Amino acid sequence: MEIMELGAIGELVGGVAVLITLVYLALQVSQNVRQQKLSSLQAAVLGYSERIEGILGDADRLSAFWKGLEGRRDMSAGERAKFHAIMIGTISVFENNWNLYRAGVLPHEQIVVHEHDIVAILKSPGAVMWWEASKRQIFSESIKHHIDGLLRDSAPEIAALSDNFTRLFGPLDSLHDDGPELEHA
Repeated sequence: MEIMELGAIGELVGGVAVLITLVYLALQVSQNVRQQKLSSLQAAVLGYSERIEGILGDADRLSAFWKGLEGRRDMSAGERAKFHAIMIGTISVFENNWNLYRAGVLPHEQIVVHEHDIVAILKSPGAVMWWEASKRQIFSESIKHHIDGLLRDSAPEIAALSDNFTRLFGPLDSLHDDGPELEHA
């Protein structure tokens, strides 16, 4: 074999090695992207769950939340501040999840659940007032536009969260420290 033939064989072997390396790297990048999407999805679900747990796990926060949803005028300054903080956090978690959906990380079924929850919350009398007063100062244009569209286009059967709560548990004032008493039919 001549040196030219050996050089050609070396180039061929080198080309195959580069091709194998590129395929390997493409697989690694694909696996990494998939893992990052799964981590983002897990973080989104965890954030949403922690948001709910944070409201339900504290009697004062829960009371401020329900009073705020009902639009009660007898809320203390502390309760109004808690309601405002809860609402900002709730919309912020939704905005994060909506952005994950737009990026292809969150599945459609998941964002539909979040959208339904946001509509139910924002249809409550106090939340309507809060949203109109707060949205211009706090949130991005894209999320304001999206939420306003959801509210405008939402199905009439999506009742306000405060209506659902009252239907299930009675008025807020009727709750006991040990939980609501449900009527048996």
